[in-house]
Amino acid sequence: MEIPSQPNKVYKNRGWISWGDWFGTFSVATTKKKFDLEKAQIFYRDLIKNYNIKNRKQLHETIKKNKIIIPSYVPLSLSNAFRNNPFYKGEAIFFGWGTRIVGHFWNFKKSRQFTRSLNLKSSSDYKKYCKGLFNNLPKKPLELPFAPGQVYKKNGWKGWGDYIGYQNKGEGPKKSFLTLHEVKNLMIKYKIRNLDEYHKFRGKRNDLPYHPIFYKNDKEWVNLLDFFNKKKYREEFFLDFMVVKNLMRKNKIRSKNEYLDFRKNNKNLILPSNPIKCYSTLWESWEDFFGFSKFINFNEAKKYAKSLNIKSWSNWNAYFKKNKRPDNIPAKPYNTYKKNWKGWDDFLGVSN
Repeated sequence: MEIPSQPNKVYKNRGWISWGDWFGTFSVATTKKKFDLEKAQIFYRDLIKNYNIKNRKQLHETIKKNKIIIPSYVPLSLSNAFRNNPFYKGEAIFFGWGTRIVGHFWNFKKSRQFTRSLNLKSSSDYKKYCKGLFNNLPKKPLELPFAPGQVYKKNGWKGWGDYIGYQNKGEGPKKSFLTLHEVKNLMIKYKIRNLDEYHKFRGKRNDLPYHPIFYKNDKEWVNLLDFFNKKKYREEFFLDFMVVKNLMRKNKIRSKNEYLDFRKNNKNLILPSNPIKCYSTLWESWEDFFGFSKFINFNEAKKYAKSLNIKSWSNWNAYFKKNKRPDNIPAKPYNTYKKNWKGWDDFLGVSN
């Protein structure tokens, strides 16, 4: 007899009442109690920070090991307690991965004022700041949204240029920059050797573009090496990670080989041969980099799973230990298709 690892999902519409009923303890489910989301977030964030906790498993182990007393207004089960709360946006808000609870951000003017004080130069810089990649800047306040364009869409938002304090294409009057020849002479005169030095030199000047790639359509343009009058390039010359990701989507690059061909044919862009190593702090996966999933959609995966005549999760694992799993079929479908996932019985087509 097979016992499911997640009976609450498998038997959701087939008799499931609660964990208390399942174990025979008849304890009250956390969803029945009234907890304070704001206070719970503050309590867990302090706890997680003090003990340097990385995930839910470590959190429960720490509470048990240190015999930490949980206040009555804070649930032990984070996911179930607030699942019906319209302001709850996942466990990320407890671990500090996500943003503050919706409705508790600064107003637009205060948020814009703080952001402008950071002296960032692009929306990409802002996202990096929110991820904590700038050690020289203060830690991101909880009240500052990761996606201000969405939060302030109807409350003052006029674009990234206005929010961060810079003007880019399509925002404000068109700028008049120096010619490429004039800028290259400046690089030689002031011994500017890389992008960091270029940005410091640029400062608040209005006659230099944010990035030298602005001149890529100029007849004199060769590449960044030539721009900085250098023979060898280093990693600081590579394009910003988000810029490269957008290039992948725009040019419909779908594989590592296609990427390398694109790199070979666009030497003026100075793309890294190994993006995983170059963008190690931001890298997630090739699928994320190219903007697509290598796996087939959920319904097609269900048809394939049903055709195998497998009856349980353990049979699924045993089957692929003996047989090669197709590249477009995930090993953990409950993770890949979590938005559509209704349990193994549904996925494998097991009759009720």
